[in-house]
Amino acid sequence: MFAAKNLCRFLNQSIRNLSSVSNNSASISQAKFFNKGFISSNILERYNFDCGASSRFQHDFSTYISNKNQKNRIIKTRNYSKQGIENLFNKERVLQVNWDDKNTCDYPYVFLRENCQCSQCFHSDVKTRIIDTVDEVDINIQPKHSELIDNKVKITWPDNHVSLFESKWLKDRIFPKTNQNILRQNTFNLSKVKWDKAMIAKQLPTVLYKELFSDDDAKIKVIESLITHGICLIKDGAKQSGLLYEMAKLISMGYIKKTHYGDIFTVKNKANPNNLAYTSRSLPLHSDLGFLSYSPELQFLHCIEQSDGENSGVNLFMDGFNAIDKFKKENRKGYDVLTEVKFQYFDVGTDDFGEFHMALERPVIGFDSFGEYEHFMINNVIRDSYINAPTEKILEAYEAYYAICKIIRAEENILKLKLNPGDIIAFNNKRVLHGRTSYDATKTTRWLEGCYFDWDEVHSKYRVLKAKKK
Repeated sequence: MFAAKNLCRFLNQSIRNLSSVSNNSASISQAKFFNKGFISSNILERYNFDCGASSRFQHDFSTYISNKNQKNRIIKTRNYSKQGIENLFNKERVLQVNWDDKNTCDYPYVFLRENCQCSQCFHSDVKTRIIDTVDEVDINIQPKHSELIDNKVKITWPDNHVSLFESKWLKDRIFPKTNQNILRQNTFNLSKVKWDKAMIAKQLPTVLYKELFSDDDAKIKVIESLITHGICLIKDGAKQSGLLYEMAKLISMGYIKKTHYGDIFTVKNKANPNNLAYTSRSLPLHSDLGFLSYSPELQFLHCIEQSDGENSGVNLFMDGFNAIDKFKKENRKGYDVLTEVKFQYFDVGTDDFGEFHMALERPVIGFDSFGEYEHFMINNVIRDSYINAPTEKILEAYEAYYAICKIIRAEENILKLKLNPGDIIAFNNKRVLHGRTSYDATKTTRWLEGCYFDWDEVHSKYRVLKAKKK
């Protein structure tokens, strides 16, 4: 160890001498010394070998290694920045990048070539690729030369085209190691928080309406709460019609998802209603518009008028994904049935846009392409009288439906919330079931307006807001 320590001192002095030499042959010889393995990098670090003493040495060293043998060679240049790359390792069809936080990632050469960030390959204004990948990039492409310079990866390709990648660009694109590590990108690494009555009563995400105009963090909180909890209460908004158009600007891209009920729908007791919501009857817990293949993902309800007292109407909310988890543990067979049997849903009537007849069939429990819950379609009102399954399977489906509805209707799972005029309740329509108690329309004034949004636009808003924070 004493010898190693003295050798490091010698090397430090040698590199300082090399930095003043115009001919780089000496530094290349020094590189050969390291490459033959006479002293390991961890020994150099332990005894304070000055890796930064000569930037020329670092550059020449990486050049020597990459030129000597691109395949299966390590390019050993240390770097200590926040996104620091420790070294590169050229493999058969990929470039292995080893980070100084001990993470590694293999980047396919075809991926690196097609994502070159130079002006010939990438349009910086519209932020899109402008080369034709299939026509211009050989799927088996290999680099002519790779090197690490100032924490950037520089690759020279066989046609002498040069690609330069910032370490942050590469780190932002670290690939999952296995299929099990694949994350759904639109969740932004935010985990779902599943809840029952006791939990959400203590932790109901809440934001003041006025904060949305002055504080981007308030907008971010609304969107993150919808991702994690599936629900958020926005308090003390104006007690006037049309406020939801403002919400479209604040948490989405300025527009509302339009359906055959229009953009904003009015929830009042009406004469000749075309929807049970437009009566004073109780509404069992449900999700909306299951008869649409692209049913709304988010719903906002704005309370404009709400009487006090008994029998004046109380909103109900229940975390459907939490109910599914419980049901899966208690009744795996029933769970499987509700993921397979497709119920039919329909909506027939007349509204401002004329007559309509909507229809679709889908299972009660649906999944996205990542195998996560995508929807929980419970709506006893619009569930049709026909089930597209053999008789024995229909009986199993009824048994499973009855069983999961017991969980849904259990008091310990239901949040009861009486909105105050001006309040807005936002929730994930495909996850959080909603309903209400009945009210006496002769004694009660109750007026809500509602609208729908889709995740695509809300996620877009979220990305924009988060980018401003960086």
